Amino acid sequence: MYSGECQIWSKWPIILALWIGSIYGVYGQSTSGLTMADGLSQGMVIDVIQDSRGFLWIGTMDGLNRYNGYEIDVFNFIPDVEFSLSDHGISALFEDSRGLIWVGTFSGGVNVFDPNREKFFQIHRRGEMGLQFNHILSINEDSTGNMWIGGSSGLDVIFLPSNWDFSSFERADITDKVEIKHFLESHPVHDVTFHDNKVWIASGQRVFLSNSDN
Repeated sequence: MYSGECQIWSKWPIILALWIGSIYGVYGQSTSGLTMADGLSQGMVIDVIQDSRGFLWIGTMDGLNRYNGYEIDVFNFIPDVEFSLSDHGISALFEDSRGLIWVGTFSGGVNVFDPNREKFFQIHRRGEMGLQFNHILSINEDSTGNMWIGGSSGLDVIFLPSNWDFSSFERADITDKVEIKHFLESHPVHDVTFHDNKVWIASGQRVFLSNSDN
């Protein structure tokens, strides 16, 4: 898959802190934040995105939070409840071009949130059919709508049909409904980005470079 590599410093996960109350910023300005007192599910924040609808999604070590500017909705793993998250710990967040929210977890693979049905669908490790890993490190989308999932032991590309529709799915586990290709087995993939028809893949102390059509 890859055509070259170069050495870089290791990329470590960035943990964002949402401070309690107000703090005095570096420019002497007061900065406020969300805390557990406001309804945040947990205090260690791993990733934050704002989606196209204006919602702020906050992934923590114990639950996923959706903030509308006034209140917080919390989503979490609930045993034996279909369409809930597959794991408590949230490791990566991404909104794709379809408006779907992709939620990476520490041990439950990746979840896809359908905002129209308000349900989570799960793609996880299941032999050759599923992902290579359940610990998700990064999520990105290429220009054709394919999803690139970086994990603790490889890189998986999920190919979705152009007419992707969740309305026909009656089960949360859709691992067997998608086509997945495996790359970079046994290499942790911390990030993936695209530039000039090339794929740049951050993996430990190196960067892999690949043609996007490979």
